[in-house]
Amino acid sequence: MGEVIKLRAKQAPVFTDMTDMLNQWWKAQSRKPLAKPMKIRHVVETAHNAGWSLEECYEALSITWGFSESAFETALRRVKDEQEETQRPISSIATVAATNQLLESNKEKSLSLKENAKRMRELKQQLRPQG
Repeated sequence: MGEVIKLRAKQAPVFTDMTDMLNQWWKAQSRKPLAKPMKIRHVVETAHNAGWSLEECYEALSITWGFSESAFETALRRVKDEQEETQRPISSIATVAATNQLLESNKEKSLSLKENAKRMRELKQQLRPQG
């Protein structure tokens, strides 16, 4: 067999409080934002008080450099949409066998070719203008 390769997956940060989260984010920035730290803190506090988690706020801080409430909310909603997208199942097909079984049951429930042709003629007669 082959060797097991350990991947260095980035661990999602877990924050104890808002100050810890903001300090960690600030230290991670190679180029500091021009906005005053008090303004950034105000926007994050507002979002957190509105029900957003500290992890979502941290992700939103890495997306946006606009620290108005509307810009930060847009970043938060983008984070939420991306999380939902990654958690959504890619396919509704469980297995090939289950799919084949479902196709066979649908085939059994469907009308025969003669019955479909008969119904199409009846529908055509009903839709044809009388005159």
